[in-house]
Amino acid sequence: MNNHSVPLSPVLPLTSFGNVLVFLFSILLATTIIFLNFSVLLSILINKSLRNENRFMFMLSTCLSDICSGVSYYYVGVLDVRDHYTSPNRTFYIAPTFLGLSYMAIIAAQADRYHAVASPFKYSQRMTRNRTLLVILVYWVYAFVIVAVNNLVPVGTAKRVTGIEGALRSEKVFSPTSGDPAAGVPGVHFSHKPQRVRRTLWHAAIPYTDLFMEFPCSKRLYGPFPMMF
Repeated sequence: MNNHSVPLSPVLPLTSFGNVLVFLFSILLATTIIFLNFSVLLSILINKSLRNENRFMFMLSTCLSDICSGVSYYYVGVLDVRDHYTSPNRTFYIAPTFLGLSYMAIIAAQADRYHAVASPFKYSQRMTRNRTLLVILVYWVYAFVIVAVNNLVPVGTAKRVTGIEGALRSEKVFSPTSGDPAAGVPGVHFSHKPQRVRRTLWHAAIPYTDLFMEFPCSKRLYGPFPMMF
């Protein structure tokens, strides 16, 4: 074990009967997910009449991604694992990707059914078996391309691209101000560049605080006004 790894432990310490029940329920849930989806997957594979319909191809995709989600739940659901860039026990965002693939399969299947109902005569000509399999292949490849990009770029770049702080930092500047010198109350100054909204927040020991907002471009209509929160 290197210096960057930490020992794995259950999500809840097994020190009480309730925690043990939660631990066993997580294992049972993962096993049930795998068993049910594998039974549906096997039923479609051994039945030729089901394999000839496009909608069951999407169901096969959903079953496969759900089986992978069930297998990964033995790790991310039972053990204390956090999927973050700096986590030593992360799954590199592979485990949540399987859940996203299930959602994408459901959306693609609904679009396929809508096309079949709206244009029943043209559906068989447009959505052939090869095109259906191509659609499934495209969103599987797309999902893992996103995973690869998240794992191959540097950690700092990935945080700036996918983090909320990076998006907010490009629009909002935060700087502390001196507050009210006479009352000895510190203040906080926010500056929002696109709308040029300036807010001054005075912290006081009262249940409600006055938030004075000024809109330079609409000062004639609104002007500075107190806002209670």
